[in-house]
Amino acid sequence: MTHQERFQKLGIRPPKGVLLYGPPGTGKTLMARACAAQTNATFLKLAGPQLVQMFIGDGVKLVRDAFQLAKEKSPCIIFIDEIDAIGTKRCDSEVSGDREVQRTMLELLNQLDGFSSDDRIKAGCLGPGSLPSLLPIWHSLARLVGLPPLFVIIWVIAATNRADILDPALMCSGRLDRKIEFPHPTEEARARILQIHPRKMNVHPGVNFEELARSTDDFNGAQLKAVCVEAGMLAL
Repeated sequence: MTHQERFQKLGIRPPKGVLLYGPPGTGKTLMARACAAQTNATFLKLAGPQLVQMFIGDGVKLVRDAFQLAKEKSPCIIFIDEIDAIGTKRCDSEVSGDREVQRTMLELLNQLDGFSSDDRIKAGCLGPGSLPSLLPIWHSLARLVGLPPLFVIIWVIAATNRADILDPALMCSGRLDRKIEFPHPTEEARARILQIHPRKMNVHPGVNFEELARSTDDFNGAQLKAVCVEAGMLAL
């Protein structure tokens, strides 16, 4: 989002979708929020289970409205948590709920295909309350006087604990084709996490974080934070 020129120099299209996958509590949501903060982008979060609505068409409308809002709030990162709730492999099912889930996923695929990352999505509106009809005039003037056209920038980041059950169509080229694994932290990483969370706590100087890291094998980031919080509660 911040170095489009590097891709243009190489003549390649930057990815527009990223899939973060790994066990719960390993920092997938935190990473998505950090990306938005680092790029000064609006952070728009959708939860996969919320897109599975009771009434037919609600999930499709939520996806469509989310992308429209992202265009208005550009630059924007759309974060879809637990995407496996709507992105599982398709099957022939007569159950209405299953068909609604598939319709929601098809709408997501349609939205992902509806913009191009290299031209940063030519804007469909100037912003909240603006007139979309002014866009053709602006783009014509921009070409005449050498101004850049108006753009909105959207990136899509999705997260799942079960990448193995996702429909391959979601991860094909041009969609969520960049995949980043979030495994359980290593011993060194656990020690660092245990040092970060109690920074504002009155920690005894004799605390051995390396020893704590060795005794918390297979703990994820959320569990390590809970260890620090529980230590503070016990000290009350």
